[in-house]
Amino acid sequence: MDAAVDSIRHCSFSPGQRAFLDAPRKAIVATLRVDGSVEQTIVYYVRDGDTLWISANPDGGKANDLRRDPRISILVYADDGSAYLAIEGLAAVSDDITIADRIQLMTRYLGLEGALQEVANKPKPRPNARIRVLPIPRARVQHCRVTGRSSAIRMRWSSRGNAP
Repeated sequence: MDAAVDSIRHCSFSPGQRAFLDAPRKAIVATLRVDGSVEQTIVYYVRDGDTLWISANPDGGKANDLRRDPRISILVYADDGSAYLAIEGLAAVSDDITIADRIQLMTRYLGLEGALQEVANKPKPRPNARIRVLPIPRARVQHCRVTGRSSAIRMRWSSRGNAP
């Protein structure tokens, strides 16, 4: 992870949040364009400890937006709309997605056979960008900006990792 981003105080996911994120859910990612307008895209993601990572075109809008301004918002949602997890954070962009990483990411959603077929059908001329997202606490508030709705999962927690 980028040293500047890695040095920032960040939040930890609760066990319930980790379980929610570990299911093969889609997410909506919001970044800021050069003109300040918001760009939103639907993505696949992988949870890696207390961070998430997504894969993106290294020359595309998401990667370029985040190299310029690392602020990112991610909304992970249940297909039936019964629960969601909103995460605000900072992103570090690196161009190091390997074929094995692509297979790992897509296997969560397509199964191993589907992931292998997708990688074979869509070879990349160079590695994709890895966008690693570090959840950060809200400014002037003692809670991380991770909110959501579910009867089974507490979605708001403090910057110390304790549920309020």
